[in-house]
Amino acid sequence: MNRLQKVITSQYRFHLRHPDDYMMIVMDDTNIQEWYALVVGLDEPFLHGQYLFKLTIPKDFPMKPPKPNEVIPPVWLFMSR
Repeated sequence: MNRLQKVITSQYRFHLRHPDDYMMIVMDDTNIQEWYALVVGLDEPFLHGQYLFKLTIPKDFPMKPPKPNEVIPPVWLFMSR
C-alpha cells in the first residue's frame, strides 16, 4: 500500500468511527480516490434538501483538497400543513 492509499484509508476509517449527523460518506469499491457524500438536514436556505456529491481525491492529497462534483440535483421536499 503506497502513502496515498494509507492516508485515504486512514481518513475513511476516521469518518466511519466518527459519523456526522448531516453527512454520510461511502468509498467507491473499485477506486479509493472516489467517495460519495450524502448531505442532509441543513438549515435555510437548504432546509429539507438532500445533496449527493462525488468527491475525487487528488494524487497530492492532503496537500490539495478533494474536488466535489454534484451527482444529482438538489431534492427539495416540501410538507403541506
